Amino acid sequence: MAGFTTLAKVKEELRIPAADTTHDARLTTIVAGVNAYFFGLFQLTDTDPTSYTETYDVLDFGTEGFWLVQYPVVLATGVTEVKFDGTVQDADTYYLGRPRPMGLLCFKTSAGAPFSLPCGRQHIEVTHTAGWAAGDENLVALCGAATILAAYRFNTGGSKLGLDSEKIGQYSYKLAAGVAGAGVGAGGSGRGYLPPDVSLILGGLIRPFAPGS
Repeated sequence: MAGFTTLAKVKEELRIPAADTTHDARLTTIVAGVNAYFFGLFQLTDTDPTSYTETYDVLDFGTEGFWLVQYPVVLATGVTEVKFDGTVQDADTYYLGRPRPMGLLCFKTSAGAPFSLPCGRQHIEVTHTAGWAAGDENLVALCGAATILAAYRFNTGGSKLGLDSEKIGQYSYKLAAGVAGAGVGAGGSGRGYLPPDVSLILGGLIRPFAPGS
């Protein structure tokens, strides 16, 4: 499974020599937590393009679309199949709303008129591909953000909460001051705080609402 950051990347960010394994156990735990956090933001199991099949509830009459659970949608593959109670639907009757990678699946009749989905629980099954192609600029940005966040968590964990600067061995690290209103999770210091650079990157790439909304 491809992740967003690695132990080696975080040690490089912290300027810890690769041969220095003093903090490896703690850093490995932090890296696992940061990767899990980023995967949770997109509801993914891998950064590589992966096919997902989910069933969906439609509880309001007149609904014409819904958000796919996993995103961003890989547009080269997109939505590969939609079923209503086991019946495969014509691909001409659904499409991705803009911005398309965010995964808003919309429906219409073959004539182009609005379409009302069948109301109820677990009537609709969708298979689509989500993730990023290798080298995708958004994935590169997210990997950088994950590495920054892991380094930040290392320097603010335990008794180091609120640390401004640190020097251990041959490396040193200084945290930027909190910037209120910089984006997702920004503003003030503490365990729930995201560094401004991380907030700005995530703010442009994640949905502005909780998963499942």
